[in-house]
Amino acid sequence: HRGAFKCKRLQFGVSIAPGLFQSIMERLLQDIPGVIPYFDDVIISASTKEELWKRLRAVLSRFQEAGLKLKKEKCHIGVSEVEFLGFLIDASGIRPTPSKLRAIKEAPAPKDKTELQAFLGLLNFYNLFLPQKATIAEPLHRLLDKAATWRWERREAEAFQKIKNLLTSKSVLVQYNESLPLTLTCDASPYGIGAVLSHQLPNGEDAPIAYFSKTLTKPQRNYSQLDKEALAAVAGVKRFHEYIYGRHFTLITDHKPLLGIIAGDKPTPNILSPRMLRWTVFLAAYN
Repeated sequence: HRGAFKCKRLQFGVSIAPGLFQSIMERLLQDIPGVIPYFDDVIISASTKEELWKRLRAVLSRFQEAGLKLKKEKCHIGVSEVEFLGFLIDASGIRPTPSKLRAIKEAPAPKDKTELQAFLGLLNFYNLFLPQKATIAEPLHRLLDKAATWRWERREAEAFQKIKNLLTSKSVLVQYNESLPLTLTCDASPYGIGAVLSHQLPNGEDAPIAYFSKTLTKPQRNYSQLDKEALAAVAGVKRFHEYIYGRHFTLITDHKPLLGIIAGDKPTPNILSPRMLRWTVFLAAYN
């Protein structure tokens, strides 16, 4: 026995190593605007060259003080477009990478539940780009039920093609901007709920920041349309809480009876169900 040893470096294979490393990187760079660390990947964004150089110097200075070293060949400085965590990011917004788009577009029709699960898992990576995904893909999700028998027919084939067509090279999400008005549009169908968070641009157009959708459970499919629309609003608000809490935003729904309940300009009706009452109280915390 040679006694006790203490590691001088964070080792690979330690279960808590990723969390420790990410925590160190965040503390190291937390007060530098426009800088996002993800483990050993760091993206630095800026509106002007002068601002970029200032932030870059600040990051390099922190790394030097912490004793961290960078590999020159892996550094890309002053580029107009960068691939980061499977996304292409530039001044116009965020889009899927061509390689991932191609993999989804060229994916063959699944032959069993395992292949279908793999395809839907690939889609989940780009959920933010897929409006009403849950509703469109409902026939596919139904096939994954334990009690469901595998039957690939016209309905499933059409849903498979539609969901692939949702994701195109034109799928672009704008970057969140604190100075622009926010809009949250929610909707519900018999099989799913969805929401889109968007900015209202100076020219009056709406530009999507992110999409959200969710398949309804069997009990939720038995809800009234009013409850489904309210569930869509609540789920959308929860999904985008970090963007909308503490600032004004516009909630849009096409279900007029729901507006009278959540608008806040009238007393809450006494005949509401306990579920609807809970949702109304929850939404009242937002502006």
